Amino acid sequence: MEDIRFQPRWNTKAVAISAQMKEVTIRKYCALLEAAGYTFTRINDRGDRRFSDIEIEMIIDMRRLSEESDMDVKQIAEILAKQYSKPSFISEDTHVDQTRSNELREIVESAGRQFGSIAKEEMRETVREEIKSELESQMNDLKIHITEELLEIRKEVAASRELPKRPWWRFRK
Repeated sequence: MEDIRFQPRWNTKAVAISAQMKEVTIRKYCALLEAAGYTFTRINDRGDRRFSDIEIEMIIDMRRLSEESDMDVKQIAEILAKQYSKPSFISEDTHVDQTRSNELREIVESAGRQFGSIAKEEMRETVREEIKSELESQMNDLKIHITEELLEIRKEVAASRELPKRPWWRFRK
């Protein structure tokens, strides 16, 4: 008996609700997957599709990979169409092909590295801004301190000029 996960039983609207996506996006992803060689079950002359649970997972994987990596949606569709294609995807014991797992792992690791480098750069920028702000604050404090000292010195100089002047021969008196 065939596994129920592989039986096409869901329409586009049900897939959109399940995947929390718009129906238009589901149709766009399906068109890209079909262009890459994947075939969906069609139920009538209008071409309405029916989706299995595995195909819903594939569409969710497609959305996740498009969000997490810098790959084009067409490239992702080609990779997933190969990985989920019925002859290689469904084995006798219905386990996922190892190459699919490796390719998905590579994509996720690539996305992780990209995210890491972006996060590092943002952290560097934040630290630079904090250091710059702290230095500006210290410089302003130093300017205020120097200005106060200069005013003190000016007062002292002005006070020394106001002392009564004695003739030079009365120096000791």
